[in-house]
Amino acid sequence: MTILALRLSSFRNGVSKLHGDVARSMWKNLWKDFPENDIPIGSITNGIHSLSWAAEGLAELYDRYLSPRWRTDTHDNQVWNRVDAIPNEELWRVHNRYRERLVLFARNYLLKKQRSMFSASDISQVHSYLNPDALTIGFARRFATYKRATLLFNDMARLKKILLDEERPVQMIIAGKAHPHDTAGKEMIQKIIHDVRAFGLDKHVIFLEDYSIAVARRLVKGCDIWLNTPRRPHEASGTSGMKAALNGCLNASILDGWWAEAYDGENGFAIGTGEEYADSKDMDIIESATLYELLEQAIIPEFYERSNKVPVKWVSRMKSSIKTCAGVFSTHRMVRDYTQKYYAPALQRATELRSNNAEKAVALRDWKHAIRSSWNNVAVAEVYIHGSESATVGSQVHVYAKVLLGNIQPKDVVVEAYHGHINADGLIINGQASSLDLQQTLDGGYYEYRGSYICDEGGKQGCTVRITPTHPHIYDNADMRLCTWAR
Repeated sequence: MTILALRLSSFRNGVSKLHGDVARSMWKNLWKDFPENDIPIGSITNGIHSLSWAAEGLAELYDRYLSPRWRTDTHDNQVWNRVDAIPNEELWRVHNRYRERLVLFARNYLLKKQRSMFSASDISQVHSYLNPDALTIGFARRFATYKRATLLFNDMARLKKILLDEERPVQMIIAGKAHPHDTAGKEMIQKIIHDVRAFGLDKHVIFLEDYSIAVARRLVKGCDIWLNTPRRPHEASGTSGMKAALNGCLNASILDGWWAEAYDGENGFAIGTGEEYADSKDMDIIESATLYELLEQAIIPEFYERSNKVPVKWVSRMKSSIKTCAGVFSTHRMVRDYTQKYYAPALQRATELRSNNAEKAVALRDWKHAIRSSWNNVAVAEVYIHGSESATVGSQVHVYAKVLLGNIQPKDVVVEAYHGHINADGLIINGQASSLDLQQTLDGGYYEYRGSYICDEGGKQGCTVRITPTHPHIYDNADMRLCTWAR
């Protein structure tokens, strides 16, 4: 069904930039004659409906210091840049209030939903669970195995030391569900609960069952850190971290999905630098250790470094997170992107093809049949490239090509010089295409094309020539899946 949809669609996209890269790699065999970066699968990163997820207390601050425009012009970064005007003390006071509410909510939720799990003596202890002033980490999502909920629990002795530090306490609230048929996901939940009890961390790590939107709202508003630990590049986008960022909760995440493009070094924390590993076990070991180090050396010290009871650097990160994430990762921006990049062009194209009793659609169908039936005769006969061997950055390279089109007319093709850096295997990687211009018609269906391009990078460079079909009513030339290269 995916292949059917890809073949019948004019527009295809992943839901983050990295997901677009992954999708092009996954489905490149459908466009086997095209380089991976030319495969017509784009990307539009998901967003959240800000008015639905902003805490009321923060919304009031935004109204006062950003103006109510944040509600209607949510995508406008100029509005969000005004976050700096919010006094640190006010922002921190509001956030503290929501953390306190989260702690009370979690205690009551445990007593209401999971009372059967506690003995009579345990029930009286629930009201001492969690600390309203402690650094609070939230982890709430579907318990699929690739999301690695157990990554923070790989070294329980080290985790216990972190959580039980009397001067700088840390706590964690976990919520989520596994698919009913996902046995491995359910086992992850069971393992976490077992390990927490075995190491006596019941008061510091709690699990909220029956994860719902109501629980999610409390968590994204009250947590200090939103933890996300997927195996890169398995996370398509993710949106829970966007909801957290809107509320000043800092993301600590693997550079996967949306966070790979959102993280800038100041608006949260990154676990690793975006590495990918051939062995998943090695990945888990390395990234688990990286997460512990991040907590011990960066997150916890920064949270507890106070000036007049306010963690100034931490609040600066909160503001940076809000500024860089709230507008960019909103549904306002997302819908505008879909409208401008896909919906409007698709509507215009459909309107044109339907006009005059679908006259243009019939002509396009006939053109496709004619091109496909004649494409086997298309060839690049000769190629001469002048200047590539001695090219330096900024120098001009001239390209000449003699091509055979047979029964196909020059207006129905694009002849291009494809150039770029050559890797160790002699292949052009991340190449660019520069159109060549028709110079003259030769005998026997041959044509002469010439053109040039500017070399824009150093290192070993390469160039070749390719021919692809083109038509005004095809959105991307690769959609015909026909491309002939010089040999």
